[in-house]
Amino acid sequence: MHPEEVVGISEAEQAANARRMICAKLAGNAVTRVVHRCSDAKLTTHLALNLSFNNIGSLPDELSLCTDLQRLDISNNSFTYLPKVLFRLPSLRVLHAKKNYIADIEVEKFCSRPRIVELDFTENPVNTSSRALVAKLPEGRKLTIHLSPQEDSDSDFE
Repeated sequence: MHPEEVVGISEAEQAANARRMICAKLAGNAVTRVVHRCSDAKLTTHLALNLSFNNIGSLPDELSLCTDLQRLDISNNSFTYLPKVLFRLPSLRVLHAKKNYIADIEVEKFCSRPRIVELDFTENPVNTSSRALVAKLPEGRKLTIHLSPQEDSDSDFE
């Protein structure tokens, strides 16, 4: 939406809309961190945020102000753990975290969030205990968790 296309909206509101649009398009920009100055985040109604293909390893707590956020893509970054703010996003349904360095995917926390329906952790070094919890997901729970096949570490010694 370009400012000239907006009728009946003040310049301040147009500027706020432009800031929100920029925040939603951060994929592949060599971003190294998301700053904590996201006070406008509480105004956003974006349903998806793509932060993939950057060099991000953490997310600010202010992201929890994005109460309408349903899809978050943090794939191809430098995450070694899941940021705690992910569990404070009330509308989050889909998380793509492919190709990071995440070993513990905190399955129990995701299972306690009934809105979450899809998690993608392919190409992460997911540990054995997390894999075991994924295998034991309750059948009635509509949650899909994508993992890469576990490599057989014994084959290196034969």
